[in-house]
Amino acid sequence: MIARENAEPESEPDRRAASPAPAPSGHAVLALQRSVGNRATTQLVQRGVWNDIRKLVGASYETTVAGERIIVASKAEEQEAAGIIKSIKDKYGIDISSVRAVKATVDTYAKAPKTERDKVKTAPWLMRELRATERALKHYERILGANRALSTRAGDAQEVVDIGKGNFSITQTNEKGVIDPDTLGEYYRSAKTFAIYTPGENYVQDVGTVEKQLEATIVHEIAHGVMYYALPEFTTMSGYWLDNRTKSGAADAEAPCTKYGQTSASEDLSETMRWYFMLPERLKKDCPKRYAWAKAQAEGWTPAPPKPPVGDFNPPNLPEGVAIA
Repeated sequence: MIARENAEPESEPDRRAASPAPAPSGHAVLALQRSVGNRATTQLVQRGVWNDIRKLVGASYETTVAGERIIVASKAEEQEAAGIIKSIKDKYGIDISSVRAVKATVDTYAKAPKTERDKVKTAPWLMRELRATERALKHYERILGANRALSTRAGDAQEVVDIGKGNFSITQTNEKGVIDPDTLGEYYRSAKTFAIYTPGENYVQDVGTVEKQLEATIVHEIAHGVMYYALPEFTTMSGYWLDNRTKSGAADAEAPCTKYGQTSASEDLSETMRWYFMLPERLKKDCPKRYAWAKAQAEGWTPAPPKPPVGDFNPPNLPEGVAIA
């Protein structure tokens, strides 16, 4: 599964089991036992101070950086996390805010039972998720932050302003909605926010590694925001869609690059951009029409510099006695 966009109802998403929360590792426990003894180790674990134990023995631990909970392995990673969060804000005009991401989730699923909405919480970031977020945003750097004013998207407000991490989304926007153990990420148009969720922490689909898959998921979600302006053009161009939900049935229409892309034209567009940035040669081979469209979009974000005048034009005013050679 990639993710479901909340702005429109979606068909049943692909499913996968959520990854279990990390338990105290045997290596860390043994290290602590050697340091303080069996009895003290048992008491510390029972008192719920496992995070402090992990830090003490050199294992990964949870800390707070710029208001976000993050799992790190060292002080150096704490500093790296702070740098990534600041860089994302400075370069792309986007805040890392899990609080706002969770609020967007809960607000969108306001008709789900309160007991289910109350289960949606912020979750600590993994360093690989922060790194993947920064890499994914770089693909769209020409239309984000200060660069947007120099792009063809300058006349419209930026579509993504917050990114955060939650534990889970919810399955449906009605009274049947329950905690969803399978959604990897979700874009919330009205809040200009997208959230990633814990089921994506160790998920791999088609790009080889967890790190690349995280980047790909975020590329997909960003496209739901920043590429929304191009959805009508994409829908017409594809020949596969009559509108966002209706397939044309044309025998000669190029099919979406993934099964998930067959859900709707908006998911098709986001999957196209995901492959364009993450699997470009595969997209070019399997879906040349979509590849050409995505390439034209991405390369067209920055206007070409003005060409020098050709032909007769008025010469500049020069001081007396100075001539053009």
